[in-house]
Amino acid sequence: MATPATSTDSLLTDATWQALEPSRTHIEARSWQRLVTAVGVVATVGTLAALISASGVITARLDRETLAGSADAAHRRFTVDLTVTNRGKLTERVDAMQVGLPGVTFTSAHLIPTALSPGKAGTLHLEATVTNCSLVRQLSQNPEPEVEASDNQMRLKRPWGSAILNLDSLNGTPMRYHLIEQAQLACTPPEDVR
Repeated sequence: MATPATSTDSLLTDATWQALEPSRTHIEARSWQRLVTAVGVVATVGTLAALISASGVITARLDRETLAGSADAAHRRFTVDLTVTNRGKLTERVDAMQVGLPGVTFTSAHLIPTALSPGKAGTLHLEATVTNCSLVRQLSQNPEPEVEASDNQMRLKRPWGSAILNLDSLNGTPMRYHLIEQAQLACTPPEDVR
């Protein structure tokens, strides 16, 4: 059986207590230097991380400004024009685009110009033909259509490789909703358009 601890039993020896000097109320200059250095390193790393994130170096910073579309029900075609602005600090070059929507075939998808300098805007132009109006109507009834994220994307060419940007992640309403709306208009017979 263990013996109960007495007041003379101590976890710290007298030498340890003397080294700690519990009565000391000030911090030595060397400790201050270490503290200031540590705070400075943390602040510098945090500032650099924020600047890199805001610059668009890691993730492209493209914002959608305006969206316009037109539909031709007689030929089941539609177009969508999207103004995109580069909010990053790097010139973004479009290497390839992929746009998809069930029941729709995209005949053209390109950004004019293909390179966006920082602060500059370009127009993302899409042309499509509706191949299956019943499928488009089903999409319109489902507020969250089963459109894969990989169906609407832009591949950006960067000095160190490629980056993929999901077009539905641009600010505002996801692009797929606008595509569905224009596809519906292209499926509406001209006499039903008001």
